[in-house]
Amino acid sequence: MIATITIPTGAKSKLFKAMSTKEKLLALADFLENQVKDHWFDLRYWATTGFTEQECGTTACAAGWATVCFPDSGLSLTHHMAGINITMKYVSNGRTDFGSGAVQQFFGIGDELASHLFYHHHYRYGQQNKSSHLFYHHHYRYGQQNKRHVVERLREVANRTDINVPGS
Repeated sequence: MIATITIPTGAKSKLFKAMSTKEKLLALADFLENQVKDHWFDLRYWATTGFTEQECGTTACAAGWATVCFPDSGLSLTHHMAGINITMKYVSNGRTDFGSGAVQQFFGIGDELASHLFYHHHYRYGQQNKSSHLFYHHHYRYGQQNKRHVVERLREVANRTDINVPGS
């Protein structure tokens, strides 16, 4: 039998449309820090198979957890490539974006900033994981350090004056 995890919801969907980029980034930072256990966080993947079904032992990155933090916002995880991989999807005003484009549209940020915030290769070894092991691609997961650094970066960027654009 597969155990399921109960994932608390974050920002209320009825308030979503009125949230600025700053508010979304701060809400996600708070959600990650307070609701997501370290072993549920993996900066390498949008989410692992089973995450959308909330199976025990599955993980997601900061953007993957945004789908839980902002329910009914149009941001979701979806299977592609015959169900093998999971990717981000964002639907708003009749437009559908996938992958990094979904993250950019949802948060109202450009490609460079989305990469800076959400992609593992933009974090140093010590920020990706507790371990700075030589096996670069296998050690981003499970750890207070990588989640903590992502949360810190989300807050740092959200508090910049150039990101405080209402309704973005």
